[in-house]
Amino acid sequence: PRRLDVDTLNEELRIMGVARMRLQINPDAAFGMIFDFEGVIADTKHMKRRAWQKIAQEEGLRVPSDEQLDKVADMRLERAIMEVFRWSQDWSRAKDLAWRVASAYGDEFAAASEPQPGVREWLHVLSKVNVPCAVVSTFDRISVRKALEKMGILEFFVASVTSEDGMETLSQRFLCSAIKLARPPNQCVVFTSSLAGLTAAHNCTSKAVAVRRRQFHQADLSVVSLSELAVYNIRRLFANQGSEFMSLQQETVGKTPKLHRIRNATL
Repeated sequence: PRRLDVDTLNEELRIMGVARMRLQINPDAAFGMIFDFEGVIADTKHMKRRAWQKIAQEEGLRVPSDEQLDKVADMRLERAIMEVFRWSQDWSRAKDLAWRVASAYGDEFAAASEPQPGVREWLHVLSKVNVPCAVVSTFDRISVRKALEKMGILEFFVASVTSEDGMETLSQRFLCSAIKLARPPNQCVVFTSSLAGLTAAHNCTSKAVAVRRRQFHQADLSVVSLSELAVYNIRRLFANQGSEFMSLQQETVGKTPKLHRIRNATL
């Protein structure tokens, strides 16, 4: 498959010709919005906590603390079980427990019926100015689609990046989203609730909006709820686009890829 790095994507996805002329009428449509399902669209942090608690109680194991759960947020379940929670040092046992936690989390995910406060309102605002939106999730496409449909917001997303796309890192997922939106990464805004997401967004030359109560100084903009936003805020993020230089930062999840590349993206 063809490999594309960030610079190449920014060059090849530039809107040119007739399409660029159309954007003179509605310049906001030149931007692309990328939403992290986990933490921004849905309160998956509490879903994960309930999944871990359920299995711990069923097995008579020690319930993980909030501090431990934050520590394993981007860690493989088996590793969390063996190295952090120390539920078992047997790989087969850890794998079985991990499968059960994943299953419990999946049940919580499927039961989600309401998006986070402000999500529906912000998506409606973006749709009125024809800004394309994509959603990113580690779950499969069918599960994500069903969850969005149940929340009543499926219609607002023109693209999704899910487990079927085979993206290994957040950076790759965000770049894949930009391809599906047909927008250069440097014209996209990523909405995320994690530090890893902010770093990945900047590594893709995208703007990063932190959606959480605790502020991150790494974010281009921080909000507690998406209801605080207006289209004007997005325009301001790109006001100094020509004079800014985004330096690459090390992604804090898993192993750091040498280059930010797309592999096996489903377009």
